[in-house]
Amino acid sequence: MAGLAAWTLGWEDLAASEAVRTVGRAIAPDQVVSTLTFDTNEIAYGIPVNLKGVFQLQDKQPISGLPVHLEIRTVGEASWREILQTATGPDGTVIAPLTLGNSTFVRLRSDASWERLGSQSSELQVFVKGKLSVNAPTSSPVGSQILIHGTVQPKRTGVEISLERFVSGAWKPSGAKTQTDISGGYSLSVTETTRTPARYRVIMGNDEKIAGQVGAVFTIVIY
Repeated sequence: MAGLAAWTLGWEDLAASEAVRTVGRAIAPDQVVSTLTFDTNEIAYGIPVNLKGVFQLQDKQPISGLPVHLEIRTVGEASWREILQTATGPDGTVIAPLTLGNSTFVRLRSDASWERLGSQSSELQVFVKGKLSVNAPTSSPVGSQILIHGTVQPKRTGVEISLERFVSGAWKPSGAKTQTDISGGYSLSVTETTRTPARYRVIMGNDEKIAGQVGAVFTIVIY
């Protein structure tokens, strides 16, 4: 009001109009700049990722004690879910370990107040790699069916599982592909007709929520 009065009494004088702008800038809420980073964007299932958020004014001055919301959504979800409410430290930062079960989008958000505008960081995606267990015999008679089984984590149904054998310097498909059952388990079978040490590996396929995995190489002696 003081600025408006100055502008009116000054009959739209340029100096008076500048006074209006000065008062307006003085009472306007500060703009908040928020950034979000991770120490890595790909983690193994069950391993936490370290999140860091920074909240500053436009002049890089840190904002201490600012209430902050941590929100996530998985691939395919439209709405965000708040999983943590915290506050910035003296240096304007928020640091938290985050354990995710699926590949997930993450963002940080602060509310608007009379002195500051609301802010929202960019959305970052963290990719989660599934875990794969493999159980196989160490030896098998020639011509007999070899059974290889295991589980994936997180437990998911319909994950594609395949077997590869190392032949002539390259990995090649061996046997038929399969999919995990409701408990995350799988079973593969293969039959060999030559007496030899055979090297294999199991491949866990990708889906939209979990990154695939290549299992460790193992050897079965065919005798």
